[in-house]
Amino acid sequence: MGLNSPAFHVLFSLQYQWSTDGPTTADLNSRNSRTLRLERGSLQGGHKYKFTCRVTNEDDSSQRAVASVVVPVASRGLEARMNARELTFGSDNTILLDGSLCIDLDHRPGALAVDLRSTM
Repeated sequence: MGLNSPAFHVLFSLQYQWSTDGPTTADLNSRNSRTLRLERGSLQGGHKYKFTCRVTNEDDSSQRAVASVVVPVASRGLEARMNARELTFGSDNTILLDGSLCIDLDHRPGALAVDLRSTM
């Protein structure tokens, strides 16, 4: 009888509790599942996350097991974006440059500061 057989799941009612020691936007407290799926953007680049799964037999809470894994998330940095690549204006034109398309690929908290500079 394998772990994935129906009889195994009938005999044991298991509860799963997931946790991590790193910053995440995912709510791990409400997850009671054998697997953990984290949506894109829920982890921050440049961090190492230790994910822990605690398994408890709901019929006998003295039966518990814990497993952990460390997952490094690569840092991707910032990506500067502009709404145009090359513009030509006359000296009497009003110019509006927009840096709001710049993004933090690592999803770090806080606001981005955009510094626009002119070169000739």
